[in-house]
Amino acid sequence: MRKILAGLVLVFVAGGMAQAQQQDPGASPTMEKLKEIGFTEEMLAKAEPIVKEYTPKIKEAADKAKDAADKKAAYTEVRTLKTEEMTKLYEICGGKDSELGKKLAEAYPAKKKKNT
Repeated sequence: MRKILAGLVLVFVAGGMAQAQQQDPGASPTMEKLKEIGFTEEMLAKAEPIVKEYTPKIKEAADKAKDAADKKAAYTEVRTLKTEEMTKLYEICGGKDSELGKKLAEAYPAKKKKNT
């Protein structure tokens, strides 16, 4: 019985450590990450104003959402801003179905909407 409990504790600790090391899946793209994904210098030049415009907006909206009484409405604003940013970045890289678009979607997956 002790071995089973010790094994379960180990699984939960390892899972928690792995989750803590992951990047926030809802985070805004950074210029460095876009470059790693494969954006060209020309694409980066077009993406820079978008990233600079939306990153502070998303951060501010997320901070407000944490303290909001109506969290569902507040997080809807955050999702809307993130969707707008990603749509503009997909336009730059050739669409969501392009090779770069797929890499961008993989690096910054959309959060699944909870149906409650």
